[in-house]
Parts: sequence; structure tokens; C-alpha cells
Amino acid sequence: MATKKSVSSLNDADLKGKRVFVRVDLNVPLDDNFNITDDTRIRAAVPTIKYLMDHGSKVILCTHLGRPKGVTPKYSLKPLVPRLSELLGVQVKMANDCIGEEVEKLVAELSDGGVLLLENVRFHKEEEKNDPEFSKKLAALADVYELDYLVGAVANPKKPFAAIVGGLKVSTKIGVIESLLGKVDILILGGGMMFTLYKAQGYSVGSSLVEEDKLDLATSLVEKAKAKGVSLLLPTDVVIADKFAADANSKISTGGGASLELLEGKELPGVLALDEATPVAV
Repeated sequence: MATKKSVSSLNDADLKGKRVFVRVDLNVPLDDNFNITDDTRIRAAVPTIKYLMDHGSKVILCTHLGRPKGVTPKYSLKPLVPRLSELLGVQVKMANDCIGEEVEKLVAELSDGGVLLLENVRFHKEEEKNDPEFSKKLAALADVYELDYLVGAVANPKKPFAAIVGGLKVSTKIGVIESLLGKVDILILGGGMMFTLYKAQGYSVGSSLVEEDKLDLATSLVEKAKAKGVSLLLPTDVVIADKFAADANSKISTGGGASLELLEGKELPGVLALDEATPVAV
């Protein structure tokens, strides 16, 4: 079994000259001209990448952008390269795919401290299906292919233990959420999935994204949290707008307690009853 370590415990002996595969979240928003409008996620990844670079690793970055159906030029990661290069202080190389002979050649040419960004992994339908053969092809690119920051914390947590999980859909996070319910005292959920959970509790969420076929699943998660004595918390601040765009007419609404137990029998805090409004999670 592969040895699991935190990034900070890795040193030159572990990293120098090694090909390190890093799954990062660089799913940043782009405008119509493919300019980055918010580089927060890129900046958040920089410390880890620089640590690996400084210890002589050959860094291979893997990420996705949007939800393309096959190879879709507008979802290419190429627009990210200039900003990523600027923040890292090196010229980041870019592959035209995430697997295949060309990618293997680029990895072989990487110098110690070099960085290669793989093309959007979601150009391959196998990525979202967790296809084992696709995973093997990605893993074959590197010597160190998993940097697991949470193993130690989750295996032996200090109490009280809280976890924060964000995401667009409840369905894609169900495994993580159910696992955490057996370990945490407080579970904070954010992102678009919050609206499915709110609607499952009978609250109006305007035209926000909701997984209508997962309402029963959302209800069962709330019941499981109660049964295990876990405080399940949702955001109390939302932005309400007439469209999902930078120039939208918008308003921030704040409400009362975030606990689902406290919401029972009350109007949903943070969501205004405006027919043309679209609540968007902050």
C-alpha cells in the first residue's frame, strides 16, 4: 500500500526529481473573451505548488473547467496558463490532452521544479464516471500521485470536529457527506447543493439550481444528521439577482440561524420571495 503523507511532511528526499501528480481546483470563471474574472482558486493552489517546486519536484497539475460534453474549445484550460505562470514565477507548460503519448513526452521533458498543466480532464467522459482504466493512465504519469491532506485529521480528529463541504450537486458529494456524518460534530454545507437541501425541507428557492430527483436523498441526509447528533449548517447569506451575470441587479439577503432544526416552521433566511429573483449561494 502506498504511504500517505501530508505535503508539509515531504522533503527533498521525497520530492526531488519526482513526478508529482496534483489534483487542483482551477475551475475559475471566464468572461466572453476568456479572461479570468476571479483567480481566487488559482491563488489558493499556489502555496502547495510552490512547495513542491522548491523541493525539486516535476509538478503535473490536473483539473477541470466547467462541464463540457467531450472536447469543447471554450472549456480549454489554455486561458489559465498566463496567470498561473505569473503567480508561480515560471513558464507553465500546457498539454493538449491529459493522457496519451504527447502528455507522456511532455512529462519526460519536465525539469526539476517545472510545472505542466494537463488539459481539462472532463474532455474525457471517463473522468466523471471514475473509470479505473482512465485513472490508471493518469496515475502512470507520476511517481507521487496522491496528496491526501485529510487522512490524518479525519482518522484521529480533535473534538469538537467540524467539516465544510461545498459543491454544485448533492449527488456528487453524497459519499463524502455520509462518511463525514459518522465522524464530525458539525457539518457545514455550501455551494449550489444548499438549494436542494432547502427545497427538500419545504422552502422556496426561486429559480436556483435544484436536483429535483434528489430531494428524498437530501431529506435522508438531514434525518441521518439528526440521528447522529450532528449539527447540519447551511449558509444564511445569499445573493439574489435577476440573472446570473456581473451586471445583474442584485441584493444580499441575510437571515437568522443556519441550523436546519432552527429553520423548521420559519421562513427561509437569506432567500427573498421575489418572482424574478435567482438566489445564488455566496
